[in-house]
Amino acid sequence: MRHILVLIAVCGFLIGCSPTWFQDFKDDPSRQTDNVLNSVASIEQVSIVVFNQLKPLIPSARQGEFQRKFDGSIVVLNKTMGAVRTAVKVAAEAQNKNPDFTAVIADVMTAVNEVRGIITEIHDLVKSPSMSAAMNATTDAPAALPAPVLTADPVGYTELGEMIESTK
Repeated sequence: MRHILVLIAVCGFLIGCSPTWFQDFKDDPSRQTDNVLNSVASIEQVSIVVFNQLKPLIPSARQGEFQRKFDGSIVVLNKTMGAVRTAVKVAAEAQNKNPDFTAVIADVMTAVNEVRGIITEIHDLVKSPSMSAAMNATTDAPAALPAPVLTADPVGYTELGEMIESTK
């Protein structure tokens, strides 16, 4: 039952479902689950855009650390999405009339939250007043230009949070 509520929440916010969506889900859960995966793929793409905007603001000594964490979280997200697609395919081939994707959808949501956690960590790091002072004192910035400081949220950051919140 929980996976149905998650799917309804994702669908309602991300793909603008009609009131008949729930009936469509009952009629064809595999297709509707695939629609949700497309929405999660959109979350992934927005996450990449936001990360790429934040990365230059991370002190160079920590950029590799955050790049590895982010890349790892994207790999896990893609693997969990693949597991859902496999489950959908198996259910379709078995002609399962009432497939249960609860576990694999929960894994996807865990992976989505991991991606969000990393982006939030970077965002908070580069936006903190102590980071601003440290970045301005760093020697790896060009002498003529001050080190970059996050003064506004990057494009897509707020939208990413809203997209992910709607999946809970």
